[in-house]
Amino acid sequence: MLMRIVEFLDDWYFSYDGHEEELVKIPHTHTMMPPNYLDAKAYQFKSLYRKSLSLAPRFKGERFFLTFDGVATTAKVFMNDELIFHHEGGYTPFEVEIPSGDIEIKVEVDGAEQAHIPPFGGVIDYLTYAGMYREVYLKRVSSVYIEDIFVRGSASKVIDVDVTLSSTTSVDKLDVIISYEKNVVRAIQVPILNQKVVHLTTLMKQAKLWDLEHPYLYTVEVRLKKGDEVIDVASTRFGFRDAQFRSDGFYLNDQLVKLVGLSRHQCYPGVGDAMPRLLQERDAEILKQELGLNMVRTSHYPQSKHFLNRCDELGLLVFEEVPGWQSIGESESWHYLMLQNVQDMILRDRNHPSIVLWGVGVNDSSDDESLYTKANLLAHDLDPTRQTGGGGQFGHPQLFEDVYTFDDFSNAPLLSTKKVVKDSKIPYLVSAHTGHMYPTKRYDNEEQRLEQAMRHVKVMNKMMGSKRISGAIGCCLFDYPTHMEFGSGDGMCYHGVLDFNRIPKLSAFVYASQQEKIPVMEVGTSFNIGEHAGGILGPIYVFTNCDYVNLFKNDVLIKGFYPNHREFKYLKHPPILIDDLIGDMLQEEEGMTKWDADNVKKVLMASSMHGMNLPPRYKLRMAIAILRYGISVEEEMGMYGKYVGNLKDSHTVYRLAGYKGGQLVKTKCLGSVRNPRLVAKADYEVVPLHETYEINRIVVQVRCENGNVLPYAFDSLRVETLGPIELVGHAPAIVGGAAAIYVKTTGKGMGDVMIRSGQFGDCEVEFAII
Repeated sequence: MLMRIVEFLDDWYFSYDGHEEELVKIPHTHTMMPPNYLDAKAYQFKSLYRKSLSLAPRFKGERFFLTFDGVATTAKVFMNDELIFHHEGGYTPFEVEIPSGDIEIKVEVDGAEQAHIPPFGGVIDYLTYAGMYREVYLKRVSSVYIEDIFVRGSASKVIDVDVTLSSTTSVDKLDVIISYEKNVVRAIQVPILNQKVVHLTTLMKQAKLWDLEHPYLYTVEVRLKKGDEVIDVASTRFGFRDAQFRSDGFYLNDQLVKLVGLSRHQCYPGVGDAMPRLLQERDAEILKQELGLNMVRTSHYPQSKHFLNRCDELGLLVFEEVPGWQSIGESESWHYLMLQNVQDMILRDRNHPSIVLWGVGVNDSSDDESLYTKANLLAHDLDPTRQTGGGGQFGHPQLFEDVYTFDDFSNAPLLSTKKVVKDSKIPYLVSAHTGHMYPTKRYDNEEQRLEQAMRHVKVMNKMMGSKRISGAIGCCLFDYPTHMEFGSGDGMCYHGVLDFNRIPKLSAFVYASQQEKIPVMEVGTSFNIGEHAGGILGPIYVFTNCDYVNLFKNDVLIKGFYPNHREFKYLKHPPILIDDLIGDMLQEEEGMTKWDADNVKKVLMASSMHGMNLPPRYKLRMAIAILRYGISVEEEMGMYGKYVGNLKDSHTVYRLAGYKGGQLVKTKCLGSVRNPRLVAKADYEVVPLHETYEINRIVVQVRCENGNVLPYAFDSLRVETLGPIELVGHAPAIVGGAAAIYVKTTGKGMGDVMIRSGQFGDCEVEFAII
């Protein structure tokens, strides 16, 4: 059996600009980058990666290939100082054949932005970190081998397989083995009749369909044979499913699905894009399991295979797009490379059942009839099963793609579909919204954080109520560094529902509250009037998937509150508006009748929204109270301070109890902050090592005794590590009540991380590496 062997190539020597060589692990970034006030030129230099190989063939005719999953931005590959390959573009893989024997491989990497290479040519609202930032492999195969497997599994349970061979010399058959969870469910032998592409079609009546809740994955293994001898073996995963955008929405297996998603960049603090497998997968888990989303847009380039594999496993739909941002270049080489990116992206990823739309237009670019006609024809030729979308057109008169994808930042909350899409037969997807129109830091004031959350609520509600809109993809999953032409003054785009460390802001709970698997309840206020200008508390919203919430003030029931279906009637779980903080206290403490108490209560709660600038109807109610009880304006303000602002009770505690199906499922207490302390949790208690090192994220937060994150807590941290781990970059600081520590494995065993804060105490995290 002359089967292929694929080996991960680690331990490369790295040098640049006369610096001494150092031994590095792959993935590797050119230089560690700070999250704020960074210089985008800092990683844009030339470097050299060097590795010696001694390749002895196991049999006559064995061939050797180097596969690079991602090198940014250009890579010149030298063998024994002879240039053998030049790749331009940092987001797609490339492969180089090398001979046997003792050889030295050098890869000259240039991280500079070059105008003839997508996504460059203009300004870009993201960073293109440089380095050998994805995995590198050595593939050993026979002289005739399997180049590619393309699998299409349909909801009708028919599977089509195309196997592309390097040659048909000296081989005569294929064994195609289909398995589910390592159990063989079908085995078919197909003769090779001198064709380079061998096709197989078969019906599998017992196959299970891939969908959002049950993403059943099958494996096709192909064995290339000469007589009874196996020459090569290759495999890929796939799913049985149909996906189609129609004029009345998106259909998965002929079932209408409203798409709710966020766009995702691939960068991380410190290491930029050079993140190994686990945290790539973690982003998919956050999107699906924590936020309850069903779609992600890979803004604005093809992303890690580990991320896409996890999307397959979780049932998270993907809109994947080619590298770009507004500019479509001014040279033939730019257009050539753009089409090459289309080809490379589709050939790499077309077996992923999670991918339902190819983005073959450059994000927010102008029209180019010749380029985009070619891009769409190429996409359909390579993959006739999927539709194409553009890059978020700005009202383009021409549509080259199958689906009209539009970045709607109108805050209307969405523009009329008739205004956006003239042809009612064309499928329509909102490919971006909110984002840069309302950047919000995790430590911004409550009004800012609540407004960002409510913008996401309003867009989602509008989309859910439209029969024309397939879905809406918010911008974006997390904050990200960018060029200084964009973002805030510190070079960070604060557009995310999570911060750069993937820690939730208030707006994250808008999405999380729409799922059913875990109870969610987050309050958009701390009930402190001093947080708000003029002491005007503003609207109080609770983002929850509970049936109702009971509000208690110092253990006295104020009232039960229910989802606001009147304002947000298309949401499964509308936010709950808390419009009463007083309950029966005016009757009990001021001796008012119920009628008068209700009148005064409405005035006081209106004051929490409008201050003294009350609408006329509330001024009338206040006048009635003055006449009946002789209450002066000053006394009314005193009541506001007592019953709404709690100025006479420094220990007021509000408790919210959330019920679902009649059962208490979630409780949250808010009051004066006591005993702030440091708490920490690692993403993984057990870190499995795969091909290379891994990185574990430890989320550190400052919480009060009630368990609430304190958004205005700031402090430096000291970090000590023990065991086979090391700190990635410098120790972070607590910003807005939270931080994340990233630790890199250096071997197997127990890793221990001690975290110390001068103000908030110490905490310790331990995890196993296996």
